[in-house]
Amino acid sequence: MAGTRCGRVGGLLRLLRLGALALVAALVAACGSSENVSPGSVVVEVPVEGGGGSDGGSGDDDDDAESGGGAVTASVIPSALSDFIADSGETAGAGFDSKPIYTIDVGATANGAIDPEGLVLGNDAIYEIVGGAARITPPDGSAASSGGALPDCQITLAPGAVVVGATNEDLLVVERGCAIVADGTAEQPILFTAKAEVLGNAEDSDRGLWGGLVVNGYAPINDCPEGAAGGSDDCVKEGEANSGLFGGSNANDNSGTLRYVSVRFAGANVDPENQLNGIAFQ
Repeated sequence: MAGTRCGRVGGLLRLLRLGALALVAALVAACGSSENVSPGSVVVEVPVEGGGGSDGGSGDDDDDAESGGGAVTASVIPSALSDFIADSGETAGAGFDSKPIYTIDVGATANGAIDPEGLVLGNDAIYEIVGGAARITPPDGSAASSGGALPDCQITLAPGAVVVGATNEDLLVVERGCAIVADGTAEQPILFTAKAEVLGNAEDSDRGLWGGLVVNGYAPINDCPEGAAGGSDDCVKEGEANSGLFGGSNANDNSGTLRYVSVRFAGANVDPENQLNGIAFQ
């Protein structure tokens, strides 16, 4: 987003356009920047202290990654979330092992808010966001800065987990004060993609089939409301396409981990001034 500054990530983020599996190795430091995506996959590389990084995979590995081979991690759906996370009765295509498709029904929540306490999205099912933005939100609404530690409010995705959306209004938003822990492996990458792909209906050239992933944090920005100083708690901004507030005064804010994550077929032009992105680090 023009005029913003990423706290610690700065200019380290670069997106490579690939038509194949993208492996993400990233310690997510929330910031006020986002990048548009192209068809298929993207690779996000964020160098971190002590080394690290990732190499883009090739299309030859796609079948192995999608087949879900490797250890099975069972999902954990707390009873408090059972009213809007449930088996839809649909199944994925053969390329995704005909796994059951569970829906995350945004319409059954209050403004899409989900308290993720105890929630683990395993690799034993496909999870489809339905009805808009699923927002991982602090239960008390305080959205306090984590101060560098991983916050208690976090959604966990097991290696091999798959999250999908069917329209460009379906997206996953991690609000300020929460985190996403998506720690995949080379053998079992975590996949965010369009429902069309898990049903076997997506083409390599398709784009904008679902909304994408948004991560909001408290890192300083300099595109402030009138009267607010850059890098202060008052300097916050609304993300594009109503994707939530971001900004603040904590350059060490912790929004979790993305490692070996593939994001496909996401992003959309909502209007001439607003776009959804494959991954928006805000």
